[in-house]
Amino acid sequence: MLRVLGACAFLWAAGHAAADDKKPDPPKGEAVTGTVALDGQPLPGGTVTFVSKDGKTTAAAPVKDGKYEAKLPAGEYGVGVVGPAPPKVPRPFVPERYGDPQKSGIVVKVAAGRNEVNLDLKSK
Repeated sequence: MLRVLGACAFLWAAGHAAADDKKPDPPKGEAVTGTVALDGQPLPGGTVTFVSKDGKTTAAAPVKDGKYEAKLPAGEYGVGVVGPAPPKVPRPFVPERYGDPQKSGIVVKVAAGRNEVNLDLKSK
């Protein structure tokens, strides 16, 4: 009986040790950081979305206090921005035209290394 309990304890410990070694890989790609403003005012919240030209690579980065950061492979991306949903923030509303990365008209090139991409949106 003791041998069985000892074997079970060993297998349990080995399984947990192996599980601890399997941490998720950090996102791969180039660092992209920047600000998001609407009519010159920092966007208090929302999401910046990147979609590659071929549509195979997508990434979303939360906006907090007008700032965001993401990791993307080098390449060209369409960018979309959505603001926080009312009633959380009554203003500013991000116009719908910015919501679709493939139709927003915002295109950025991500190069090797650190990239700063500041987004200055207009309400009109």
